[in-house]
Amino acid sequence: IAIHILSQASYESWLQNASDEQKRWIKINDFEPAHGSSIVMPGTDGSIDCVIVLMDPKKPARAIGRVVSRVPEGVYYFCVDDDNQVRIHALSLYWQLAGYSFTRYQSHSAKSDRSLVVDETVDKSLLHAQVTSIFLVRDLINTPAQDMTPADLCDFAEELTKIQQGQFKRYRGEALLDENFPLVHAVGRASVHSPEIAIGEWGSTGPLIAIIGKGVTFDSGGLNIKPSRYMYPMKKTWGVQLMQLGWLIYYYKQKYRAALS
Repeated sequence: IAIHILSQASYESWLQNASDEQKRWIKINDFEPAHGSSIVMPGTDGSIDCVIVLMDPKKPARAIGRVVSRVPEGVYYFCVDDDNQVRIHALSLYWQLAGYSFTRYQSHSAKSDRSLVVDETVDKSLLHAQVTSIFLVRDLINTPAQDMTPADLCDFAEELTKIQQGQFKRYRGEALLDENFPLVHAVGRASVHSPEIAIGEWGSTGPLIAIIGKGVTFDSGGLNIKPSRYMYPMKKTWGVQLMQLGWLIYYYKQKYRAALS
C-alpha cells in the first residue's frame, strides 16, 4: 500500500488531479492538510487505495511516527515527493521507531501487523544500527530500578564492549576513590548497590573521541541532590548518550574497518 508523503504544495497539486470520489472523501472526513496529518484513501471496491500524509520539509520527520498507529494492518511503502526526498531515511527511521514496545517481562511478544518496505535508496545497514541502538537503550531506560542496578548497567556495558571487540575496565565502590572518581563515590555510597564506573575503549588509530556520561539507575538508596522535576530529563539524557555511543561505534567501525579488525 502506497503512503504518499506530500508537502503542502504537492498536496494542492495532487488534490487538483484527484477524482470526484477522492475529493468527497477528503471533505466528509474534514481532512486538514497540516504537518503530520494523514488520511486513508479507499478504492472503488472498498479496499485501501493509498494513504496521504502531509509533511512540511522544514519540520521534524518524526511526525510520521503518529501515522503508524492510524493506518490499518498491511505492508506499506513510501512514495515521497521532491520536497521530502532527502528525508526518506529519516522517515523510514521514525516509522521503525514507532513500532517499539517494552517486552522484557512478557512471555510472548506480539508482532506488529504494519510493516514498511524500505526504499532502495536507504542505507539499510545504518538504519538497522540506529533502530537496534535506540531500542536497546529504550529497554535499559524502561527496566525498573530493581533490575537495573549499577552492576547490571556495567554488565551490559561490558558485554557490549566485548561484542564490539573493545577493551573494558570497571571500578566499583572504594576503588573509585583510588581511581580519582570521588563524586561518583559520594553520590552512590549510601546505597546497598555500590556505584561503578565502566570504561570501554575501541581501536588505536583514527581520531580520538571520548563520550562521558552518567547512567542513572534510580536506586532507592544514594543521594538525590536534584529537584524532582530534573529527574525525568536526566533519565533521557543518559539514554541519548548511549545511543550516540552506539552510532559512533557503528560509524567508525565502518570507516576504519581495517584498522579496528
